[in-house]
Amino acid sequence: MQALGVAQSAIDGWFTRRAVNITWHLDGSTADTVVGAETIPSQTYPNAAAGSAIPGFINEIDALLFMTGSWLYLDGGILDLDIVRDSVLNSRNRYRMFNEEFQGVADRGLESLRLNMTVQPTGETVGTTSGSAIND
Repeated sequence: MQALGVAQSAIDGWFTRRAVNITWHLDGSTADTVVGAETIPSQTYPNAAAGSAIPGFINEIDALLFMTGSWLYLDGGILDLDIVRDSVLNSRNRYRMFNEEFQGVADRGLESLRLNMTVQPTGETVGTTSGSAIND
């Protein structure tokens, strides 16, 4: 079996059989520091300039692990002043709208984890890695 020739449905199946509901996303967050000295690694790649080397893979992965349904969206309502018009806007056939949403989240489950995992993206697969390289 080729390392990169695995179908997405097969990968999803590996998690489903272990009762893990995984959500894939392509958004990358920038580096950040949260409460204390915890540093979140950057999940973006630098731009590749013409004639330069292609940037390497990131070596730290930021992931969230929590029970499905443990985080709830709290809808606090909407303050909606609707369409605002005045003589200047009317003369130009324009209008403005104003609304504000009040939102929040509530944790009603077990512990949620934010994982910073260090990986070694070498591009090697099991078939191309020697025994000594695995133990390094």
